[in-house]
Amino acid sequence: ERERESEGDRDRSGVKFTTFVFAAQELEDYGESTQSTLLYLTLKCLHADSLAADHAASHIGKAMAIITALRGIPYLARQKKVRIPMELTAKHSVSHHDIHHATATGPLKDLVFEMACAADAHIKTARSFHSQVAPKHRLALLPAVPCHVYLQQLEKRDFDVFATPAPVPVFSLMKAFFNESY
Repeated sequence: ERERESEGDRDRSGVKFTTFVFAAQELEDYGESTQSTLLYLTLKCLHADSLAADHAASHIGKAMAIITALRGIPYLARQKKVRIPMELTAKHSVSHHDIHHATATGPLKDLVFEMACAADAHIKTARSFHSQVAPKHRLALLPAVPCHVYLQQLEKRDFDVFATPAPVPVFSLMKAFFNESY
């Protein structure tokens, strides 16, 4: 990680932030090299030799990395850290102050919406391979289901990452696992 601290990384009260500088594409690349790799391993354990399954795993891994970044915003804000792609904070004029003070401003919600849309697009792309993946290999791709559920909850909260999510009843999550096509 490229860590950068500078005078510009202070909020209005003078609190210093640690900013990890990276681009949105780097977040997806990180997902490919971490989350997707674990999905590839799971597919390998299931003896899946399918390009379609690998493509689906790639997209699910990228979605998982984006969702992990979104879910980490409140936690990292308490530690005075920002790990959101800098190009997106600049594009949406999101300040460290907004993040540090857990303020879901319009610009921050717009940024979260853009990241959520990118994750959702990856999940939809992964699902487009569903019919090409053998049913016995689809189990490896089920991590897409809680990702999709999280994105639905985020939408219900108007893309406010600081709002407390409503707990998902176990029955609802199990139903989602059985009804979703990864």
